[in-house]
Amino acid sequence: EGHVTLRNPDSPNLSKDYSILQYADTIRDTGTEGYFEYRIEADDIGKGILRVSEKWGGIWRAPDNYTFTARNSSQQGIELVERFPPRRDNDNIDMRMPWIPPPTDTSPALLTSSERKYEYDWWGTIISKHRPNSYYTNPIHPYRPNPVRILYWMREGRAPIYTKS
Repeated sequence: EGHVTLRNPDSPNLSKDYSILQYADTIRDTGTEGYFEYRIEADDIGKGILRVSEKWGGIWRAPDNYTFTARNSSQQGIELVERFPPRRDNDNIDMRMPWIPPPTDTSPALLTSSERKYEYDWWGTIISKHRPNSYYTNPIHPYRPNPVRILYWMREGRAPIYTKS
C-alpha cells in the first residue's frame, strides 16, 4: 500500500512510477466549494506526443467530503462529467471514487473503482500488484486494455469547473 499512496515523491515524473496520493485530500481542501473534479486517463506513451485520440478516460465530480484514500467502496455519489473520447457505452471505471482495497492473495488490485464482489474482479483497477505474464490494470477495457500508463489527476484550487465547449 505504501507505493500506492506515496512513491518517489521527490521525483515527479509522468513516465515513471510516481504517487503523492497521501497528500491528495490536503491539496483538495485548499480550494473546493462543495465538490471537486478528478480525471483518470489511460494511454500508450510509446506513440510520442499524446493527442486526445490516444487518451482514454474521463472526468468525474465528487463531493468534497470524499477521500482519495478510502479503504472501502462506499463513495458512490460521483458524477461523470466527460468521457474521452466520447462514447455511449460503459467502460470499466465504476461509478465510485477509486479506493484502496484490503490486501489479498487472490486479487491484484491496489487502487480500484471496482466494487469487488469477487476476489478476481479486477476490472476498473488503476494500480495493481505485478504478476508475471499477467495484465491487471485494465480500467477502460476493451478500449484501452493494458495501457502503458494510467494517470489519476485532481483539479486543484478554485478554478472554473470543467464544462463542455
